[in-house]
Amino acid sequence: MKNFTPDLDRLKAMGRYRSVGLPAGVDFSSNDYLGLSTHPALRQAAIEALQGGIEIGATASRFLRGHRQAHEELESFAAAYYGCLRTLFFPNGFQANYALITTLIGRYDVAIFDALCHASMRDGLHAAQCMKVKISHNNLEAFEDALKKPIATGCNKWILVESIYSMDGDIAPVRELLMLAEKYDAILVVDEAHGTGVSGATGRGETEGFAHNRLI
Repeated sequence: MKNFTPDLDRLKAMGRYRSVGLPAGVDFSSNDYLGLSTHPALRQAAIEALQGGIEIGATASRFLRGHRQAHEELESFAAAYYGCLRTLFFPNGFQANYALITTLIGRYDVAIFDALCHASMRDGLHAAQCMKVKISHNNLEAFEDALKKPIATGCNKWILVESIYSMDGDIAPVRELLMLAEKYDAILVVDEAHGTGVSGATGRGETEGFAHNRLI
């Protein structure tokens, strides 16, 4: 069996060694900027759900016996909240992006993505084995240049961005990108993970009010 001590020592020397520790101090590093993990209303909702007899654990995939009334209610609420026909929830955002991309984007499609897109989008694109074009961050001209190029008949062009980029905090030009999608017969995928609750007229994200068949 390999001795990993030299590898660990090398990581320590490079300042790249990491260990798990309990959180302390003021939180400036997680995604809990809305404080939802300790919100009293959510805590009470969880207590009431448990007292009301909600199942503990998934029990099975939703295609078998894992689909519950709570799923129906959550997804119906979300569809009404975002003003769309249907919603589908995943355990986390990484799985959502990965599943969406690998399911919808075909091998011979072209995915035009922002250079700062989240790793979940990049991993999905890698697994989809589609044609990929990386665009410098928020460069509308570069997006349009890529969209102008012809593709095979029956294939789709996709634009992938985040509404608010988690590491940089800047905003994608969603309205302009949607106009480009319409102009060049493309589909715009917007990751609203960091836009929901903090942007839009009523906190529904940068895509609020943009009901459009070219927007996902």
